[in-house]
Amino acid sequence: MDKQELSSFVAERAAKCNILVVGDVMLDKYYYGEVNRISPEAPVPITHVTSQKETLGGAANVAHNLARLGCRTSIAGYVGEDYHCQSLEEKLTARGIDFRGLVHTDRPTTTKLRVIGGHQQMLRLDFEETTPPDVVYIARLQNYIAQKLSESLGRCSSTRKAATGRSTRMRTT
Repeated sequence: MDKQELSSFVAERAAKCNILVVGDVMLDKYYYGEVNRISPEAPVPITHVTSQKETLGGAANVAHNLARLGCRTSIAGYVGEDYHCQSLEEKLTARGIDFRGLVHTDRPTTTKLRVIGGHQQMLRLDFEETTPPDVVYIARLQNYIAQKLSESLGRCSSTRKAATGRSTRMRTT
């Protein structure tokens, strides 16, 4: 696909796309600052934090990029019942991303925290649970995905019927 074809696709067809992003939903947090001294407690730099930001990470970042292209985007994955989930949902809402597929669990929302001193990343802290989720949560996610696929296939069938003026059946063996 050349540059012109890509530009044409984005301009004309992206808004017609319905995309479900399923994956590791994360919040990325950044603390920026200046380092001017070493801690007397341990040989580590002391960062004087001057700014901070939170952004969508992981699958949420993919959903954000698709929404920016103009696609109708939904997201599904696991989150906790915590501040980080609230922040994610606010950011997804602001970008017009449907987050009804987020399954709220008893685990923390995956969050990656980075400390940047000057232009150097000095530290990253990961807040996440790496063991598989409980089967109840897995079932909720699977049900949501199945529902979205069923809706999508239904739209395809309706579109085909409207375009041809007749119903078509697919046989399965």
